[in-house]
Amino acid sequence: VNQPSFLIGLFLRDVFSAWDQLLLLRDIDKIKTIGDAFMAVGGIEENQERASRKEVSGNSPDENNKSNSSSQRSAKEVTLEMILLALEMQQALNVINKRYNVKFNCRIGIHTGPVIAGVIGMKKFSFDVWGDAVNTASRMESHGIPGYLQFSSHTYKEVKSALSSLGIPVLYRGKIGVKGKGKMKTYLIQMSEDENAAVADTGAAAIDGPRRQPISKANVPPTGDVSSAEK
Repeated sequence: VNQPSFLIGLFLRDVFSAWDQLLLLRDIDKIKTIGDAFMAVGGIEENQERASRKEVSGNSPDENNKSNSSSQRSAKEVTLEMILLALEMQQALNVINKRYNVKFNCRIGIHTGPVIAGVIGMKKFSFDVWGDAVNTASRMESHGIPGYLQFSSHTYKEVKSALSSLGIPVLYRGKIGVKGKGKMKTYLIQMSEDENAAVADTGAAAIDGPRRQPISKANVPPTGDVSSAEK
């Protein structure tokens, strides 16, 4: 299983192809893959469409917001979509593990915030994103734990109420040292079914109960049910 022909030609091909399909279902944008890393971002299209409408429309901003409120996802909704997507990505990985009789795991990191997006350079053009939110999300992954989704306190505040209503248990990992950021409060959601992925040695404390509902788009609350998180 350590042969490049298997890891790239079969396993990663199937994993990334499955993840691509999940992104399409949740309307999340894939940015790129780097080795065995997979980068995606949510909410860019909403911002692009909003900016385009302001440029071509003669309506006031308030009129634009009213006419498009039904089709636009809020930051809270996009963040929740990203978290549910992460859980689905692990589920897809579990299926492919069984297909090849292997036990690979993944780390996923999420952070919420503004980014700069575009295309630069003169050859081999590719769409990319930059900014502190991108760097922080990368740190959430690299400082994470295999089998767990790790996210920042800012992201947790965005979806605290929604995660509780869905019955998705959240662990408070505490403050960890993050390269280039100092100490940061982070939170975890266990993605892997492997009992060996326990985080007892991290000092993580349970926040929500052990309930978990099936992950599907039908579980995503409508806009009005995604309430602001408590401070």
